[in-house]
Order: sequence, then structure tokens, then C-alpha cells
Amino acid sequence: MTKKRAQIKQIPRYQQLAEELLADIESGQYDIGSYLPTEALLCSRFECSRYTVREALRYLFETGIIARRRGAGTIVLATRRPPSFNQTIESLSDVLQYARGTRLSIIDTRSIRADQNQAIRIGCREGDEWVEVMGLRYTQNDPRPLALTRIYANVDINDLRQDLARGANAIVDLVEENAKLRVAKIEQAITSESLTSQDAHQLKVDPGSSAMRILRRYLSGDSHVIHIADS
Repeated sequence: MTKKRAQIKQIPRYQQLAEELLADIESGQYDIGSYLPTEALLCSRFECSRYTVREALRYLFETGIIARRRGAGTIVLATRRPPSFNQTIESLSDVLQYARGTRLSIIDTRSIRADQNQAIRIGCREGDEWVEVMGLRYTQNDPRPLALTRIYANVDINDLRQDLARGANAIVDLVEENAKLRVAKIEQAITSESLTSQDAHQLKVDPGSSAMRILRRYLSGDSHVIHIADS
């Protein structure tokens, strides 16, 4: 066996599978916004276990290629590795402390049906219905906004509006209460992008300014999406 072949053989099976799927995506077999085959079909195609398939999909998620949602499937977000940092957070205290330790000023609350661009941006199905809450976060005693946040929750809009009227800062607490679910983990993706004129106006900076974007998907123990925060 040559040295090159020995090195290939040492690559974990899930990573080999992930690279084959990535090659399919890059070749145009799966376009942005389309869905990959189900886990069962991938198991059959690659003659491997469901665990291996899930690890391969996790690898592609952490690379920023796909997004996953229980009951909806695996959607393609990019055709090549984007400059991003993705991770799954099992320890939630620091993330939740940020939400509970800042002040949220609500700009708008409305019901939406995700169009194609929104579905790709936050990793959901086109046509999914959400309550979208847009607001600005501030640190204590600082008039400058820290972040512009759009939160997407699958709850009753009237119930959420009543809860927000109480002045709560951590919407995750309100959504958990309404959905009767508890957050078990958070999928987080960090990227950089230029601000649109609309978002720049809200943040009181120049259009086109560079900003750090953090997309967090809050999941229950069975991977049900409780809500999504795009900041």
C-alpha cells in the first residue's frame, strides 16, 4: 500500500462521506435551497450506519454548507465552504446569560411566512410560519445599540406580545414557556458581512459597515427547533 493510500484510509468514514456529499453539492447536483436525501437514503447509498451519516451531516453543518431541522430535512446553504465558524454548544449558561444580562428594545413583532431567501438565511423550509421579533440589544448604561436581532419563534403571536409587554429581556425564556420545551443545545454560526442600509440605520452606523453576524438555533433534547436568533 502506498503512503498516499494509507493516508486516505486513515480518514474517518464519516468525513469521506461528507467529502463525497460536498463534491455532489459543488458539482451542482444539489443547488442552494434544495434538500439532501434523507438519512435512510444516504445510509442505503453509502452502505453505512445512521450514526456515520449523522456525523457526516454534522461535519457539513460545522463547515457551513448545510442547515438541519427536525421534520424538515437538510437544506443546502452554500456550494463551497464559506468563511464561517460553526459549532454546537452544549453548555448554555454563557449564551443565555448574555440574553438575560442585556436590555432588549423591541422594534417590531409580526407573523411571517419564510420566503426562499429567509429560508436559506436562517435554515428553515420555505413557507414555514414564524413570529418574527426584531429589536435592538443594549448593554447597561450605554445608549449605543450593541446588536440588531431578529428572533424567529413558533409560538402564538398574541401570547408572545403579552409576555414581551412584561419587559422580559431573554426571549428564549418566554418561548420555552409558550412552547413547553426546554433548550438542550444551541447551534451557532459566526460570519462577517456588510450591513444593509436598513440594518445600518437601526444600528446608527454607515451602510456597508462590517459587522459580525451570529446565527443561533435553539434546540430541544430531541432536536426540535425552539427558536432562531439572527443577530
